[in-house]
Formats: sequence, C-alpha cells, structure tokens
Amino acid sequence: MVTILRDWAETKQRTPLKFLFPLIYAPVLPLIRIQLRHNPVLRDRLFTVVLAGAFARGFYLMYPFLIHCFLFFIYLFFCFC
Repeated sequence: MVTILRDWAETKQRTPLKFLFPLIYAPVLPLIRIQLRHNPVLRDRLFTVVLAGAFARGFYLMYPFLIHCFLFFIYLFFCFC
C-alpha cells in the first residue's frame, strides 16, 4: 500500500499555471466595473482591454487545436469534392 502511494505521489503532476490565470482575471472584471463607476471612459476602456486579453489568451491556448481542425476540414473538402 505504501509503495502504491509513493508511486502515485511521484507521478502526480502539478497543474500548469497557464490554466490558473482565469482565477486571477475573472474576479478583476467585476471589480473594474464597481471601482471605476465614476469614470466611465476609463472603466470601459480598461474592461475592454482586460476582456480582449482574456480572449487573446484563450485563442493562444486553443491555437494548435484550431489549426488541426482547419487542416482536417480542408482535407475533408478535397476528399469529397
């Protein structure tokens, strides 16, 4: 039993930090809206920049998958046309 737990502890991998970043910027979005309600221009611009950064990060994580899907659809197109 002890060797099983030791083997499991050695093979246990840490969560990559790139997947934990939403836990940081997700609470920031409502705080921007609340704290900057008296300065709507700055509030909207900062909110847009943070949201665009979140989408850019999501695209960065999904980029290899998107390229693979795109190439697969091109392959299907040429196979059935």
